Amino acid sequence: MIYKKIAFFWAILISMVTQAQLSENSSVYLLTCDIGDEVYEQFGHSAIRLVDPVNDIDLCFNWGMFEFGDDEFEFNMKFAQGRLDYYMAVEPTEVFLYIYQQTQRKVFQQELNLTLEQKNKLFELLKENSKEENKFYKYDFFYDNCATRIADFVKLLLGENVVFAELEKETQQTFRQLIDKGFQTHPWTDFGIDLVLGYAIDQEVSNDEIMFSPIYMSRIFEDSKIKTSNGTENLVLSNEVIVEGYKRKETSDTFFTPLVATIFVIVVTVTLAFFKLEIAFKMWTSILFLVLGILGVLLLFMWFGTDHVATKGNLNLIWANPLLLVLMILIWFKKVHQRWSKIYLVLAFIMFALILFFLMLPQEFHPASRLLIINMALQFYVLHKFSLNKN
Repeated sequence: MIYKKIAFFWAILISMVTQAQLSENSSVYLLTCDIGDEVYEQFGHSAIRLVDPVNDIDLCFNWGMFEFGDDEFEFNMKFAQGRLDYYMAVEPTEVFLYIYQQTQRKVFQQELNLTLEQKNKLFELLKENSKEENKFYKYDFFYDNCATRIADFVKLLLGENVVFAELEKETQQTFRQLIDKGFQTHPWTDFGIDLVLGYAIDQEVSNDEIMFSPIYMSRIFEDSKIKTSNGTENLVLSNEVIVEGYKRKETSDTFFTPLVATIFVIVVTVTLAFFKLEIAFKMWTSILFLVLGILGVLLLFMWFGTDHVATKGNLNLIWANPLLLVLMILIWFKKVHQRWSKIYLVLAFIMFALILFFLMLPQEFHPASRLLIINMALQFYVLHKFSLNKN
């Protein structure tokens, strides 16, 4: 209740100050917040800051807001399905910065080289966007987020007068490679994200697309140019750190990574097969088929049951397939097991072929996924050999 009262007070205050026209002393800044320790903070955050000391204005326009609501299950479902409404909030800068000061995340601001007319036009666009009927939007990590919204406003405001700098090295990478780099300190999260994302993100990003990342967008703005009445000038007039932070670690110190875990899986598979422990091997195989079958159900849901563009067309379903939930039961039926001898061999061949033609596929597989595919090939081949021994 107290938060709603504070929000109501801010709304009244902001409504009063936003009636004014900006003065010659006004400034517009791109705020970029550095990465944090939490998983959802690995790509930073962006906002627009507008300052006008004459009109006593110092506001942040923040597109990273969403409401949890009262129903936690409904919230989680909407988030998973890509149907959670985010919204743009207008708040005093000191309020916006408070969380970053508390968590010691660096925040820096870049003053944009805008005329007074452009500042007032941007102010009007921001006020229009902040209205109740306009502030909500469907968040998309790659194509519609806190950073892309700002880039879109700058493009709308400046049109052909802005010449964005090119990040040549970064734009030679795919979305997936950039994600992998961003989650180096969270290897299991990186593995999970790699599993649910389809081949749509295995394309090289364009200079426009890479601005989904607040950090990359700030780098682009820093070296961008703007055409003015005085000729071509820098888009950014100054760069200033307004919240000091500490440097986060760049790599994970976790030993038990997905790669280590999958190596362990292969070692167990090879050991049980080498000593021809058929019952133990089947039990081990059933456990793995159960896990991968459940994963396959999740991948199908993310493909067909959500609005996420990036989770469509996921080739991980070739090896992490819901049908494994059926196969984990059928391998225990003697007659079925014997009749499926050739099917096991075909499945082993498919897995081996998948290994051989990794580089020809439109989707890149995580290194741990590749080891799991190798393990699947071994499992099917060993099941084939065990089925022959029953004849």
